Amino acid sequence: ILFRGARNLFDLVIFDEASQIRVEDAFTGLLKGRTVVIAGDRHQMPPSNWFEADTDDRLTTVLSESVTDVLAEQALHAESILDFAIQHRYFGDTYLTYHYRSEHADLIAFSNAAFYGNLKPMALNHIQQPFGFHAVNGLYGGQTNEQEAMAVVKWLLSVEPNEQDELPSIGVATLNLKQRDLILKLLMRERRLSDEANTTIARLEEAGLFIRNLENIQGDERDIIALSTTFGVNEEGLFSRHFGKLGTRAGYRLLNVLVTRARTHIHVFSSFPDGALQEHAAL
Repeated sequence: ILFRGARNLFDLVIFDEASQIRVEDAFTGLLKGRTVVIAGDRHQMPPSNWFEADTDDRLTTVLSESVTDVLAEQALHAESILDFAIQHRYFGDTYLTYHYRSEHADLIAFSNAAFYGNLKPMALNHIQQPFGFHAVNGLYGGQTNEQEAMAVVKWLLSVEPNEQDELPSIGVATLNLKQRDLILKLLMRERRLSDEANTTIARLEEAGLFIRNLENIQGDERDIIALSTTFGVNEEGLFSRHFGKLGTRAGYRLLNVLVTRARTHIHVFSSFPDGALQEHAAL
């Protein structure tokens, strides 16, 4: 209470994952630091409730052209504190040269080509093939794909420890919440049916296993990321190209988050029919 309203209370204030922090949530913190560092990635997720609507629900006001009011208007319409810092020339820009997470250049290659340009991995792991592709061809219905979920569970139970009897840390990402819940349900069923499966899953959890939908993995990293793409043909054999939140204006950011979580391997479980994406790109 004694420090209420005090400025320059700290020598340094750092905002991490700044693309997810609204200006109004960070404003008081900005006033508390003699030096302020805003760290974030404009190509990753915006504030989480940004997905709830495409309209701007903030107050509408008319501002004059003074410097103070121009800054206030920038803050009012900025998507995040990172967005505001990029717009406001008072903040200097410093960009990363190295990508610390990926241990193989191919794991960052897509994001380099699409977003960043020339990020370099800090540690090069000479894995010959950091990608695994599992063609499941499961049916999609009710926002879930049971065959694909079962394939993910079967794969998890087949993961073997290394020479030191250590299991890798694994993160499973799904493209919607219902597919995540289905994988969790099937894992629980396997645990009840088999002591061996229960032991394996418990060890994977100790090593860092998570199973989450795509909106909830930013900031996390694992040795291996397994992605359940979920979508596929329905019982009538039709394939819808509506890919949930990947099709929104923030979809590319979600995709970027998904493909940059892994240290050593990415495994993709997919039921997309052969040629579906190529056909779509040609339209």
